[in-house]
Amino acid sequence: MDGLGEARGLEGVSNVLQAGFAKRKVRLAVMQEQAEAFSPHITRLHERAFAHPMRIVLTDGADMRILAATRTLVQESAIRPILVGQAASILPHLEHMGVTGQVDVYDPGEDPRQHELVHLLRSQLEKRGKTIPDQSVLYAMASEPIYSGMLLVQAGLADGLVGGATSPTATVLRASIQIVGVDPHRPVVSGAFALLLAERLPAGQDAIVLGDVAVVPNPSAEQLASITINTAQVAQAVLGQEPIVALLSFSTYGSAQDASVAKVREALQLVRDRAPALRVEGELQADAALIPEVSVHKAPGNTVQGRANVLIFPNLDAGNIAYKMVERVGRATALGVILSGLAKPVNDLSRGCSPSDIVNMVAVTALQAAQK
Repeated sequence: MDGLGEARGLEGVSNVLQAGFAKRKVRLAVMQEQAEAFSPHITRLHERAFAHPMRIVLTDGADMRILAATRTLVQESAIRPILVGQAASILPHLEHMGVTGQVDVYDPGEDPRQHELVHLLRSQLEKRGKTIPDQSVLYAMASEPIYSGMLLVQAGLADGLVGGATSPTATVLRASIQIVGVDPHRPVVSGAFALLLAERLPAGQDAIVLGDVAVVPNPSAEQLASITINTAQVAQAVLGQEPIVALLSFSTYGSAQDASVAKVREALQLVRDRAPALRVEGELQADAALIPEVSVHKAPGNTVQGRANVLIFPNLDAGNIAYKMVERVGRATALGVILSGLAKPVNDLSRGCSPSDIVNMVAVTALQAAQK
């Protein structure tokens, strides 16, 4: 074979190999999504959430992942999806799927209710002391899908919202704080992840909730107390279990002294004052929170006893690193970001989310709405 023929031959082999690898990658992705979809954790989540006839806004209505998730929700649940976007782009897909009558579409450019939402936007901005732009800017702002969706929730036309499939977390947070506002009782917005574990822990936990892992870089003791109570409520809603909470540190019961340790102790006292029925302990190292045998030796008599299913971190560095390590190294399935501290249920998707991720976050949001 001459040089040119040899090069073409190698190129052909390379193309075949690349095609084979690409197909294998797709098959593996499908298998992984199917495995996640049928895991017992997800089955329990769906069983609890899908019975609630909640109206949940999906702000990226024309995205094919959102549409695929919508079909699943309609076929398997009592949840009523509200898709935000151009009706001309969305309706043909819904008709093709045969679900037009079971899904609401909100088109900011066509729906007559948009005028009312613009007025609501103005009032919400005024209430929060924001500079009010002129009317044309208000209309443009209210027409953005993330703002239209938030306004539908604030107006009582929807029970919760899932956004972020095509926009960063900061955009979702900004819109939610401006429109929906914070919970007046615990006005600290934070983000949690529910981690569905590949193997049970020694005390039997098969899922844990971690917070804050997304929002507050270095919370004060006051903020940490609010994050703790809010994250416990997330665990109650998502796991359907009594929250057993550990405030984590590099110290256990005074084994080390530092300003960060003192902060955790102060937060613990605030939590006990504000939520006396909550089963909470601190400060604990992670092994004392999760392993009964270690807990007995490091913190005798503590109420958690190595059975924690909610872990609260002293800062965002620790929380974010920990959830990614458990997800990637421990092969856990992560559900999040689950936001708390807002007045109404709003949750954020990763821009790399799959249809099953979207279905799961809608389920979480429906459970939070039912809890409200």
